[in-house]
Amino acid sequence: MPITHATGTSAQSPVGWLDGFVLRWKAKAFLLFGLKAQANAIFLGILKRLPDDIHALNSVAYAALQSGHPAQAIEPFERVAQLAPHISNSH
Repeated sequence: MPITHATGTSAQSPVGWLDGFVLRWKAKAFLLFGLKAQANAIFLGILKRLPDDIHALNSVAYAALQSGHPAQAIEPFERVAQLAPHISNSH
C-alpha cells in the first residue's frame, strides 16, 4: 500500500482522509486540555476505521507507555515500524 506524504497513512478515499484529519485534531484538542482518556478513545476509534493510521498508532502506543502498560505499546509500535520505518519513534 502506498503511503501518503501528508499523513503517513495508507492511501484512502478523500472522505476517509478528511474524517481521520478531523478526528486527529479533535484528539489533539483533548490532549491540549489534559483529557488523555478521551483523546485515546478517539485514537482507538480512528484505528477501527483507519487501521494503518500512523499518528493514531503512535498515539495509542505512547498512551500505553505513559499509563504504565508498556506491553500494550508493543503491537502498535511494531505496526508503525512495518508501515513507516522512517518514523523514528517506532523503533
